[in-house]
Amino acid sequence: MFKGWILLVITCTLFCRVFAAQDTLSFHLRQYTDENGLPQNSVKSVAQDKEGFVWLTTEDGLVRFDGTRFVRFGQSEMNISSSRFRNFYRKGGDGLFCVNDRNEYIQIRNGQPYRDTVEANFSKGQLHWYIPGRPAETGVLGSVSLPDPVQNTGVIPGKMIFDAGDGNSYRINMDSISFYQGAKPAYTVPFSPENRWDFFLLDGQLFYLRKNGTAVLFSNVQMSNISLEGDIINDQHYKNGRRDITVFWNTSVREYVLLYFNRSFYLAKPGTNKKLFTKRIFTGFEVAGKNIFTAYYNESDRQLYLGSSTRGLFILSAQQFRTLTSSTGENVYYGQAACNDSTIITARGNLFSLLEKPRNIPAVTKLIPSDFYSMFTGSEGNTWIKSSRKLYELSKENLSVLNNWSLPNPITMIYEGIATEFGLA
Repeated sequence: MFKGWILLVITCTLFCRVFAAQDTLSFHLRQYTDENGLPQNSVKSVAQDKEGFVWLTTEDGLVRFDGTRFVRFGQSEMNISSSRFRNFYRKGGDGLFCVNDRNEYIQIRNGQPYRDTVEANFSKGQLHWYIPGRPAETGVLGSVSLPDPVQNTGVIPGKMIFDAGDGNSYRINMDSISFYQGAKPAYTVPFSPENRWDFFLLDGQLFYLRKNGTAVLFSNVQMSNISLEGDIINDQHYKNGRRDITVFWNTSVREYVLLYFNRSFYLAKPGTNKKLFTKRIFTGFEVAGKNIFTAYYNESDRQLYLGSSTRGLFILSAQQFRTLTSSTGENVYYGQAACNDSTIITARGNLFSLLEKPRNIPAVTKLIPSDFYSMFTGSEGNTWIKSSRKLYELSKENLSVLNNWSLPNPITMIYEGIATEFGLA
């Protein structure tokens, strides 16, 4: 006797072929330029406000992006003398601000930009620059993030000031690091960096990434050596001694810094026991030749925004689909059934799971040598398969045969009936 009714329909064969391909990228890529909606191709900084809008600073104004449409704000909308903007930064909780090349400040509030003349809201961040051999060519730019577009202009940083919040700041000199509480120096430590563009802040603390792939934390008159942990040290190139890591530090973000190594992006956060923990978020994107100077990662949406000084905006999104291939090399499937929320089995006996490598179930392969077109999982969780006139019920625990029946005619299709009943035809 059947434990209910099974509806077996003898009809023409219905099947679908799925051709699986090896995943080559772990992301979906979109690029916006002035040819498909972006008002200006030079994206200097990217940030997100409390309302969820993504904001861009460009050489020709601020740009607001809602995921579909770009809106530009220029001199007339904000009562400023220049539309050439630099970086975003945070001030006081979630307040989002930016500054232009004339050191005029803008506050983003309720999805709109406003000119801000309140000095307490101004960033303490500064880049004092000069050009070797040209004593007359010096200047000061407001706010600093890394990389900085001026790096490509031959500019040398004379002094950099990083705003650490709460009125505090770090001053990076040629051969020392000073920490200021308000306007008063709290301490100074001697330090001569290999590359003055590899400093960044995390939660108000100053870090420096050495060329050997280790980091330094400056805190309370001390310099502590910090090691990298997590995904980046498992990269084979890192294990082999390669250390050409690029820092993407966005001053609108306090919690993390992004590292780029061997065509992969890593999210880096302070860990325990003097470690910087890294998590790989995307792999396969080539930065070289794209003039990318800013990066912002939305952890909840798993989207990475990359701003280029010449090629607009790149958005990398986590793929919604994964391709799994058979361990036997046969990647044409017909009947499929869900074993649970993360595992399916095919009528060929292939078991695919998000939690383990694909494998073959020999018992299923033996039961179904050639009839691969129909199977399903019943409401009780057991799997039903067929082979010509034979019908099998497999256990949800280990896919062993619980019951089997022989019918007078070949079975073409199996499917569940209405509500909790099964039918037979």
